[in-house]
Amino acid sequence: MELNKLFPKAKVARLDQDTVSSSKGMDLIIQKFERREIDILVGTQMVSKGLDFDNVAIVGVMNADSMLNYPDFRAYERSFQLMAQVAGRAGRHGQRGVVVIQTLTPKHTVILDVVNHDYEAMYNKQIIERKEFIYPPYFK
Repeated sequence: MELNKLFPKAKVARLDQDTVSSSKGMDLIIQKFERREIDILVGTQMVSKGLDFDNVAIVGVMNADSMLNYPDFRAYERSFQLMAQVAGRAGRHGQRGVVVIQTLTPKHTVILDVVNHDYEAMYNKQIIERKEFIYPPYFK
């Protein structure tokens, strides 16, 4: 509803578990987006997985803090992976894209690693913490 207020002429669709009950339903929405029958696609993590669109200029990650603060020792790694995947959807095929990450902690180390596309920095910090706190891959 908010997007329709901001972009009244845009065709908006959702792609999440509430709107898609089968892989056929997902395929239909993706095909419509590819054919540009949908201008704005709003979705959950489903949108980030293995899709390659040539017409995506802007990608947004809403409430990145919820991923970062998830109570799991893998939360930073998963957050980095998801944000990097989603960011990779913008500006493909020779066009420059824009990625917007909504966060209350813009100086968070994982956010900065995503912005700098620095997997190695994220890995190096995480591997030290995992050893220090007795987490995998050092301990079962």
